Amino acid sequence: MTLHSLMFSKMLDAGVCPLFVRILIFVYAHQEANVRWNGSISSNFTVRNGCGQGRVLAAIAYCLYCEELFAILKRRRSGCWVGSYYCGIFGYSDDNWVLAPSLSALQDVLCTLKEYAKSHNLKFSTDPNPNKCKTKCMAFLRKVRDLPKLVLCGNTLPWVDTLTHLGTKVTNKIDGCQDDLKMKTATYIQKNCSIIQEFNYAHPITKLRLNSIYNCHFSGSALWDLFSQSMRSFESTFNRSVKMMTDLPFETHRYFLESLLGNPHMKLRILKNYLTFIKSIKMSSKQVLRHLYTISSSDVRSITGKKP
Repeated sequence: MTLHSLMFSKMLDAGVCPLFVRILIFVYAHQEANVRWNGSISSNFTVRNGCGQGRVLAAIAYCLYCEELFAILKRRRSGCWVGSYYCGIFGYSDDNWVLAPSLSALQDVLCTLKEYAKSHNLKFSTDPNPNKCKTKCMAFLRKVRDLPKLVLCGNTLPWVDTLTHLGTKVTNKIDGCQDDLKMKTATYIQKNCSIIQEFNYAHPITKLRLNSIYNCHFSGSALWDLFSQSMRSFESTFNRSVKMMTDLPFETHRYFLESLLGNPHMKLRILKNYLTFIKSIKMSSKQVLRHLYTISSSDVRSITGKKP
C-alpha cells in the first residue's frame, strides 16, 4: 500500500502544483471506509495508506509512486537492453513486465524489486498456485527444460506458459498472441449469443448496435496475425453472427453485411486499429518504442514484419 506522505512528496518532486497536492492531502487525510460482512456493516475507520483502487487518479498516482523504480533498474543495468536502449521493464500503474536475458539477471531484478517494495511499503501477490499468484515468470526457450525457482520477497514464483496482461493472453511461443485471438473469438460468440437471447424481441438494427457497442472493442487486435487462419475464422464467426441477428440466410454474401451494420465491417475496424497503433508507436516520444518498432517491422519472423 502506498504511503501517503511519500506519495505527496513524489508528486511535488514531479512538478505537480502544490495547491493541487494540498487538496489531495486534505482528501486523503479525511477518507474513511467500512466493511460489509454477512449483511452487517462495520463502523467507519480511517484509511491511512493506498491510492484508492478504481479512482480516476489512482493509476497516475501509482505511476508517480513507482517511477523511481524504473530509473533504479536502468541505473543498475538490470534486465534487458536492445542496443543502447533499456528494455528491462515496461508497464503502466500496477501492470508491469520485467524482462531479463538470463535467470541470474532476472533474480537480480527481483532483488531490486524487493528493496524498493520494502522502502515503499509495497507488497507483491506471490502464491505457489499460479491461479492465485499475480506475479508469475515466463521463459522463452529454444528447448523445453526444467527451470529453477526464482524468489521474490522470500516467496518462490511459479513458472507459467501463458499469462494475461491488460486483457491480452500471451503465450511463450513464436506466435504468442494466436491463443489470444482464439480466446477473443470464443468470448465474442458467448456475448453475441447472450445479446441475441436477451434481446430476441428487439429490432435487428438494435441488436446490431448493442453488439457493436458491447462486443466489438477487439482489444489486443494490434498484436494478432491479421492474415492467419484464426483471423479468417474470426471473420467468418462475425459474419455468421450478423446473419443470425438480422435473420438472414447463412448463404447471404458477406459483402451485403456492411450496409446493414451502419459501421465499417469488423475486419476493416481491426485493420484501422492496427494502423492507428502503428502510427502511435512511430510517432511516440519514447525512443525505445520507435526503436523496437523499427526492429520488428524489418524482421519478417515477427507478426509486425509479416503484415504489409
